[in-house]
Amino acid sequence: MRRANRRTACFGFIVSLVGWRAYSMLLCLVALGAQVAPAATYTAEERGNLKIVADFYAALDEGEAHGDLKQRMRAVAEKYLARNYLQHSESARDAEPGREGFIQMFESRAATPAPRVTASPPKVLALVAQGDLVIRVSARSTPGTVADDSKISYIFNMFRVAEDRLAEHWDGSSGGMRAPRSAADGRASTAAGNQ
Repeated sequence: MRRANRRTACFGFIVSLVGWRAYSMLLCLVALGAQVAPAATYTAEERGNLKIVADFYAALDEGEAHGDLKQRMRAVAEKYLARNYLQHSESARDAEPGREGFIQMFESRAATPAPRVTASPPKVLALVAQGDLVIRVSARSTPGTVADDSKISYIFNMFRVAEDRLAEHWDGSSGGMRAPRSAADGRASTAAGNQ
């Protein structure tokens, strides 16, 4: 069995046991609790893979900030995604395979308006690489209806990079959790399971 097939089978098995939400939270906690290696300990390939993922998100963030990501998606995808790109995501289960399927899925979505001033951009919490895999963990705050009611979504993304292109992608999200008032409050509410 090829390496990619073994990896896909492993992810599928774990997800079937715990579900996407629990699996993504587990991976986020592992990523956040792990010691992040200094850049000097990465191989040249890993540093290149980190740059590809960072540049891909910079292009997405720029399109989102200008409210024209839908129009930019083809150029972004053609630059960063492999022709036979695999998207392992619930939102893409009905999409055609490959980069072209990803582009069509994205272009068929409703246009995204420019973000509200009160919504904060995603904050990258961890960006790590090992071999051909890159994991990005981020958090995005969204305002609530009451001053103390903002929500935080923790987002897990993992890419396999091949030949300087994003070849596979897995993702998950915690959904909106109530934002802690302080770092100490956040640890206490997370430990207690409060949301």
